[in-house]
Amino acid sequence: ELVMWGYAEEAKQVAECLIRLVAKNPDGFHAYPESFKGDSAEAGREIDGTAAIVIDMVLLWQRLPAADPMKARLYAFLHEPPSPVWFLAHDLEKGPLVRGTGEFGSGCTINDVACNVVQNSMVVLAMSIAAEMEQAANDPRTAELYRAKAQTLRANMEKYLVDSDGGWIWCVHPDTLQPEPRIINNPWIRGFGGINGVACMYADVFGFTPTSDPWPGIAHCRKTFERLLAYPKRRAFF
Repeated sequence: ELVMWGYAEEAKQVAECLIRLVAKNPDGFHAYPESFKGDSAEAGREIDGTAAIVIDMVLLWQRLPAADPMKARLYAFLHEPPSPVWFLAHDLEKGPLVRGTGEFGSGCTINDVACNVVQNSMVVLAMSIAAEMEQAANDPRTAELYRAKAQTLRANMEKYLVDSDGGWIWCVHPDTLQPEPRIINNPWIRGFGGINGVACMYADVFGFTPTSDPWPGIAHCRKTFERLLAYPKRRAFF
């Protein structure tokens, strides 16, 4: 939000904190925790948070002038082998979908590990915008690697996370890659508007004209929105 509103100096301060406060995980990558406690650097496995931070850092990098030292610092942090981008890329080697916990894992009040559609979409966005950065920084090889991973993950979302009505499935089990009724039908999850995050967050990377995108996921986003809108209480408000 700071970047989009033009508050570059404030955004740089936040970015500096995010660089300083993240530690390396056991695999050697900078991976963000769910929250920070004081000034000590920590690592974690907050997939959607890590993806969001990557997106925001690249958005800031794109808007900073070449002479700004923070531009070089951001690129070094995002490009180096332990970077959070490489953390996401490494995680994609473990299966067809990324897995996580929390609100964009199995969902609020449920602590199961799951492959969530919003979380996976966030990783697609992060890998896609990181590819744009690498292309602009004259590293087409890394750009193509990131782009390929984003395209593969999009295809796997299409394969495993589309419901019979054409809308998105909230999440699937990480081993069976099938939805679990006890999660999908949980009162906190059934009808939860958070699933619309796939459509909402699209604009952060791909802009405001989704209907011109040939990706089949756009149709799934529309179906998901229609499904959400059909709930009587929500329809009464809108």
